[in-house]
Amino acid sequence: MLHYFLFSVLLGLISAVSSFDEKRKNRFKRSITTGLAVFIFFGAFNYWATPTLSFWGFSSVWFQMLFACIIGLIVCTCKESNWGKTYLDSYDLKYWNISPVATVVLLFIIQIISSLAIFRAPEYSKLLTPIEVNDSAFTNSVHPIPVEKMINVKKRYAEDLASKRIESIPSLGSICQFGDADMININGTFDVKTADGKELTLTFDNEKVWVMVLEHRDFWKWSKNKTTNGYCIVSAHDPSKIYFITEVNGKPLSLKYLRSGYFGTEIERHVRANGYADRGLTDFSVELDDNGIPYWVITLYRPTIGMMGNEALGAIIVDMQSGEIKECGINDAPQWVDLIQPKEFVYEQINDWGSYQKGWFNAVFAENGLHQATPGMSLVYSDGRSYWYTGIQSKGADESSSGFMLIDTRTKECKKYSISGINEVAAKSVICAQSEWVRMSKLIPNDPVLYNVHGVPTYYMTLTGDGTKNAGYAFVSLKNELHFAAASTPQKALQQYLNVIQNDNLFRIDDGDKINEETQELTVRMITYENGLYYILFQEIKGKEFTATSEAFPEVKWANVGQKVNVSFTDTEATLISLNSFDILDFEI
Repeated sequence: MLHYFLFSVLLGLISAVSSFDEKRKNRFKRSITTGLAVFIFFGAFNYWATPTLSFWGFSSVWFQMLFACIIGLIVCTCKESNWGKTYLDSYDLKYWNISPVATVVLLFIIQIISSLAIFRAPEYSKLLTPIEVNDSAFTNSVHPIPVEKMINVKKRYAEDLASKRIESIPSLGSICQFGDADMININGTFDVKTADGKELTLTFDNEKVWVMVLEHRDFWKWSKNKTTNGYCIVSAHDPSKIYFITEVNGKPLSLKYLRSGYFGTEIERHVRANGYADRGLTDFSVELDDNGIPYWVITLYRPTIGMMGNEALGAIIVDMQSGEIKECGINDAPQWVDLIQPKEFVYEQINDWGSYQKGWFNAVFAENGLHQATPGMSLVYSDGRSYWYTGIQSKGADESSSGFMLIDTRTKECKKYSISGINEVAAKSVICAQSEWVRMSKLIPNDPVLYNVHGVPTYYMTLTGDGTKNAGYAFVSLKNELHFAAASTPQKALQQYLNVIQNDNLFRIDDGDKINEETQELTVRMITYENGLYYILFQEIKGKEFTATSEAFPEVKWANVGQKVNVSFTDTEATLISLNSFDILDFEI
């Protein structure tokens, strides 16, 4: 913490000089006392708050120096009258009293001016450089995935599931609690031991999970235990898959450097104390490597336009157990690191790009051709890569969008798709207003995620009732708000959605390189009806089951074991597949 000590000494000196009054009898004692008090106060503040100590681009240094100068001036001008009353008298201020505060204010103003968009609009507009791509490129950027691998567990739901798991273990809930959940894409195979003593081998293949580490409840719990002993994984696809892990590959977990740690074990203080006191740090997130070991991944950044225009430079990776720190650039970060570009930075840069392409005066006065990001951003995954998704709309528009962007969360590569339609807010409104089932069930849609459903950009969202548990699922087309469906299961909702698209003759849209539609003559091996869906097994295809509804294919309700049928379907890696057509051969009513 040498940086903070030396800076606090500087603040004490500034305050001592500013408070020096040559006419006082105890002038040296008064100045030294003032400087010492300021040193102690800001020393404690900097140790606890760990601000960024950089003289260019960060405001904390300048605010602290300004306060130190003001304290010195108050002490210098504070005098006592003959009647014992204290008053302020600035008449005898000398240049050494005024120079520090004048210098600090002047330099701070210079930095503020250097950050103003009126002078730096072209630079703001170039922080993000979108690549314009055509509609068909969407299917190659965001590949279709099975409905079973769509995000069905939102953050609050995952945190609730984890908290219930910790409550099931006697006495542990009073000592620890799980921290905030972070979504990651995980690969690898590793052996674990869970909190209830089960030994498992977990295998992940580009799966999305929520991960939460155990945190101390308060100072007294930290002082007694010093470490916590595990983390929780909750599948983002299947809420029944919850793992409270206390041992990885035969080694018990002992997590020391945490958000809830104190003194040298608080994660940000630990990083600052090891050479990063003057570097911009943000977005502390939990990630697991391919061996199941938990790490902190922290974005390293710097302002590029005065005090604004924050730009990610790379990541700092911290072992939660040993405290080992590794710095890596954007291009050489380990493959398992998902998030380097903070959501807030990307969102701000999108709006700067949309506002200042034609200069500051156009952005403020003419307002010609301005664009902005739609409210909120979400993570989109495709082939193991993650992207920030947001719609793009004209400034002042409410629920429409003129396209959308996908921004790589590691490299910040940005692609802009000129596909007009509705934004995320409108998609939620469509389900609430137009789905009779949702209205009758009094369900509330969660924030949607964009997927490629047979080449159609589609919002997918979970629906909840009074609590956080899923009570329904919905699909809404980005291109056409009349194409939507909601149901009690993802499979049923998807089947209804595909029926809507098919009936509107928009189903045959380019599905990209990852989709292969097949038409085959097959034999029904088994057929059953459950929750509005027919589940069918075919004699010629093992390891996969197919679904259909009688609303889309009336003949399916008459199908029997052994009958020959003509079907078409999209062949994917999924084990549950929705049929695109279903015809019984030689069938008559």
